Amino acid sequence: MSIFVNRDTRVLVQGITGSQGLFHTEKMLEYGTRVVGGVTPTTYGPKQQVKWGEVLKMVLLGAGHPAQTEGTGANWAANYLTYAYNNGIVTSNKIDLTKPITRLEMAELAAKALGLSAQAVQTSLDALLTQGLVVPKGAGYTLRA
Repeated sequence: MSIFVNRDTRVLVQGITGSQGLFHTEKMLEYGTRVVGGVTPTTYGPKQQVKWGEVLKMVLLGAGHPAQTEGTGANWAANYLTYAYNNGIVTSNKIDLTKPITRLEMAELAAKALGLSAQAVQTSLDALLTQGLVVPKGAGYTLRA
């Protein structure tokens, strides 16, 4: 699977703290890629549970939305939820940010954050695809608008 990026593409790197992830991230930065964040190699592994708050923050920042002030404790991402709700990205401001999020919910959230329609969402282990959005499993997550 090929991933095409340009100077406007924002990249989130899966496994940025691993040797391969760090190496390729450094190369991307040398070429001018806009790396906006990254996570440790096992954070989004097949058997790991990722929480709503973590994904909400990552998706909003990756889609170019402004950073929000973070709280403390279990509600650290409450301002991201308020922002997403006020901007029509989520339909409820009562989402439990500490509960696990599914891959389908991640793809739908990313599509809404980018202002895309979720025409075709594939939830295989290899990739999550939505119109204009590619989130591949492997070296990194790339969001394209």
